[in-house]
Formats: sequence, C-alpha cells, structure tokens
Amino acid sequence: MPFLVESMPLLLSGQSGFYFQNWEHSFSQAQKPLVYTMILVTLLIMAYASILLYRRFFFRETAFFAVQEAAVIHEIIHQSVRERSKYDINFQTEKARRVQFSCSPWKFEPGRGLILELSGFLQPQSTWVGRTVSSYFKVSTTQKEPKWSFFYFSSTITDLSYDKSRPCIILETPKCLERKQRRSHLRLDPPREDIPELRIWPETLSNLDHYGDAPPLLHYLHSETDNTFLIRNISAGGLLLEIRQPVDHEVAEAMEKGKRLFISLYLRDLQHPHNNEYRLLAQIRKSFMEPGNAETGKLLVGLLFVAHKPRGQPKAQDRWLPLNEKGVEEIEDWVFKRHLQIYQQKGLT
Repeated sequence: MPFLVESMPLLLSGQSGFYFQNWEHSFSQAQKPLVYTMILVTLLIMAYASILLYRRFFFRETAFFAVQEAAVIHEIIHQSVRERSKYDINFQTEKARRVQFSCSPWKFEPGRGLILELSGFLQPQSTWVGRTVSSYFKVSTTQKEPKWSFFYFSSTITDLSYDKSRPCIILETPKCLERKQRRSHLRLDPPREDIPELRIWPETLSNLDHYGDAPPLLHYLHSETDNTFLIRNISAGGLLLEIRQPVDHEVAEAMEKGKRLFISLYLRDLQHPHNNEYRLLAQIRKSFMEPGNAETGKLLVGLLFVAHKPRGQPKAQDRWLPLNEKGVEEIEDWVFKRHLQIYQQKGLT
C-alpha cells in the first residue's frame, strides 16, 4: 500500500504531463491552417503592393516620385537643353485642347524661363501669351546604352522671342516635374479628301507574300458616297474604322479582335498635288458594336499598326519592319502638320 500511495503522485504527474503535451501538440496542429492562411494573405498583399508600386513608377501612370526641388528641376531642364530633347506641347484650353506641336529647347534661364524653338512652318501668335500649356519630354539616364527618364509639366507662355531669327516661345520655369510618359499618338479626325483611298485584306496563310493579288475585302474611296465603312480617326499608331450595317458575315469574321489585316493607305500630300501610299500590317485591338439596334448600330474597329514597309524601300529589301507600338514616323508628321493647318484655318491657335 505505501508503494501504491507513493507511486500515485508520480502516475498522476506523468499523466498530466502527457495530457498537457498532447493538448499543446493538438493546439499547435489546429493553429497551422490559420497561420498558413495569414502568411499567404500577407504575401499576397505584399505582392499586390509591389506590383502597384512597380507599375506606378516604371510605367509613369501617376505623378509618383514627382520632382519638386528647384535645383533638381533646373538640372534636368539644363540636361534637356544639352541633349536638344523634343518637347511636345499641348494647349490646355477646352477650345484648343487637341492642338499639339513639338519644340526644341534653345536656352534655359531660371529667372526668365525655358526658351523653346519652334519649327520653321509654325509662327507663334501674340494671343498665345498667358495661355497654359502642358509638355512631355525625356532625358537620357546613361550614355552608353541610352535609357530614358520621362517628364511632364504644366506651365504658362510668358513671352515670345526670336532668338537666332527663329521664332521661340518662353515658358515659365515649372515648379514640379511629374514622372509620366505620353502613351498615345496624336489623333486626327480626317476630312474625307485627306484619305482618298484605303484597301484592306485579311491576313491568311495563303496570302502572306502576295496579299495584293486578290481583290480587297474592304475598299474605301473618298469620291464614293456609298462606302461600306468610314475612317473615324487616324494616328501614327493606328486607325479607327466605322463599318456600316448590314455587316457582311465575311467582314464580321475578319474584324474579330486579335486578327490581323494588310492595309494599303493613301494620304494626301500636304505640299504637292499627289497622294502617298503606306503599306501596313495591323492588328485588331478593339471590335465592338456602337449602341443602337441591329439595323442602325455601327461596328467600330480599332486597329494597331504592328509593321510596315517603308516608302522608297528597294525591292531587294522589300520586307516588313516591326513597329513595336512606336507608330509610323511619316504618318505622325503628316497628322501633326494637318492638325496645325486645320486649327490655323479655324483660328484656334
């Protein structure tokens, strides 16, 4: 009996220790799913925040990390003068918000402002003084392999000048430079006579090298009044087409999002009495029916130029050159000059 009495505390102690160890093990096992869930949620939040910061900084979607120190702003602008960077200028008033022109920096004097040189065919007007403009420009960050820093700012035209006998505008020194890049090309709603002809063929495996041998699927002539489609706008990067009802089944199938088209585009020469042809390969980025019933709704098709055959290219080198969303430079110049002509005719600039 004494042996039993003395051994009972040991037995109870051993059982209680085993119980608490087992309870602790069970509790930790029960907590594992919750801990794993919390870790997973934390990692997802961190990943989302990282992606958001990456997109904001590298794609310049907002004014993230805007430069506000005067000394840094002055150095960046001085660098743009040394590099002769291109400044894309837009008027900010509602009446002429789509007017855009490019300038080259001629001189920067912080107390006076940024002096921008205009191109030879553009003459500034006294009505520009006092108007607010916005501008995009870029400077290189390295010399060996150029990488670019993109900036945006708003300012006021304070004066006009004629340094070097070349017309210039003077902008007030900006107080803030936002790290932001222009994303889209300047668009033009073209008058009918500006695009005399446009032909379209769908890309197929059988016509990659000789698409022009067959009749085009769609053919636009500005001299015709019953065209099956119209050109809503044009830019260096693409076209927006409006296809009228009823839409042929073959056309509807060819205009599905993601498909590619061969295009022969004719633009009216702005200085000589002839038309210039541009051979383009485009991909359909948007294809949707404009609001309306089945009989009146119009099919809108947004095209992105993905490759082109440069004008004047020798036949021995007649091949498609990728554009990488940079647009066709000649079309960009044409759109820019035509914009200026239209707005000067309307007296908006």
